Amino acid sequence: MSRTAKSIILSLCALSAAHGGVIAAEEDSTAKAAVLLSKVTDETSPDECGKIARQIAAMGPGSAPKLIETFGVGNPWNVQKVAADALVQMGPLIVEPCLRALRDDPPPCSRAQMLAEVIEKVRGAAAVKGLAAIAEGTEVKGPDFAIRHKRRLAVAALGKIGGEDEVPILEKLVNDGSVCHDVVRALGSVGGKRAEAIVAKMLDDEEDKLSRMDTAIEALRDMKAAQAAPRVARCLSSTRDEVVVAALRFLGEMGYAPAISNIATHIESKKIDVARAAAQAVAEDSLLKNARQAADWAQVERQLYGKLSKVLSSAKDQDLRRDVARAIFMLGFADDTVTVAVRDEKDTAVQSSLIQLLGKKGDRQFVPLLLGIVGEEKSTPGVRRLAAGALADIGSENALAPLIGLLDSNPTEVSWAVAKAIERISGKSFEVPEDATPVSRIGEHISADDKHKKEFSEWLTKLAEAKKRIRSWWDKRGET
Repeated sequence: MSRTAKSIILSLCALSAAHGGVIAAEEDSTAKAAVLLSKVTDETSPDECGKIARQIAAMGPGSAPKLIETFGVGNPWNVQKVAADALVQMGPLIVEPCLRALRDDPPPCSRAQMLAEVIEKVRGAAAVKGLAAIAEGTEVKGPDFAIRHKRRLAVAALGKIGGEDEVPILEKLVNDGSVCHDVVRALGSVGGKRAEAIVAKMLDDEEDKLSRMDTAIEALRDMKAAQAAPRVARCLSSTRDEVVVAALRFLGEMGYAPAISNIATHIESKKIDVARAAAQAVAEDSLLKNARQAADWAQVERQLYGKLSKVLSSAKDQDLRRDVARAIFMLGFADDTVTVAVRDEKDTAVQSSLIQLLGKKGDRQFVPLLLGIVGEEKSTPGVRRLAAGALADIGSENALAPLIGLLDSNPTEVSWAVAKAIERISGKSFEVPEDATPVSRIGEHISADDKHKKEFSEWLTKLAEAKKRIRSWWDKRGET
């Protein structure tokens, strides 16, 4: 045998041995990873999960196939999370195995979501390139529904880790009915002038056969594309409620004042979602700030207030009334309509929201109204507490004398709220105990064990001592 032949044979033997060594190492890391994963249960603490993930990651990418196998139905969530964290820590070396697994994942594609998330977290050029190929449908295996699912995941991940270089790839897919909504959202996440122009152009498609106009408006809102406002304003005439709602939210947040009269027409909509979105838009600081600079603001303001007051007094939906009340307060109005709504509201949830808004408004003209609610024994304790808190938020010393007279109100939680309000308004420390409403309710309304009774008794003693200090301070103040 020639020297050359011997050299070739020796090289092949060396390669074979090395390959065998790699396989052995991979099998060893796979076995060790399996042992570590077997220790993870739903009860394993986050710290311990993190420790195990780091140990597996330190073994290198040889265990990647085993980790990928854990994704999907049948394994506890903690096991899947540890496997995913370990893969992410391994870095770029696991991108290709994960991409391959994502492309080949058989129905019901139970591993696809986790695989896409791992690739997204690792990031890098290889991840972007691979996701782009899957988004386009290249080499993706499975029936149509599985391919569509994988493509949607890839598009969403591209939106999070891609940049302006990926916009052309996404642009090719904007008219693909399988992924068009995901593509629009991804463009909104990527941002940039080109992405913005692509999405804004969709608003000119009046037929909107792909029903993506609301998604486009939401993407423009994510990009804060204020220059698209005129186009978005035209969408207020859409026959699709979801488009109108998206347009109202966009115009409110972007502060597009020229549309405020059009926005106002939707406040009285019979569609609750539309009416709420209109009220929320009107309450946006940016919209009101810009609208107040217009020459016809006085007329627009009266129009808005008229519609809002009408809805506040007639609407039955509590969420709508809350939104409308906030819009009225943001406008700066406070007349009998608002006062009656706060005082006579039958729905405690709505009344509570109105009271909190009064406190945030900080207007002293509401002090008598709120004092009346605190002293109204027919009102629920929770509402009376909120009214006391609102008085503290307003901070008017004119409320102190009436609140002193309400210190012994029943139930105890109202008395506590009054004491706390006095403490906040006066700026003094009377050592009013921290809120112990759960304890007080146990003590006053249901039988309790000895531990809770003792807790409540101690709390009551602290409250009584604090009220003594308040009265002593008030008496001395009256003498000076």
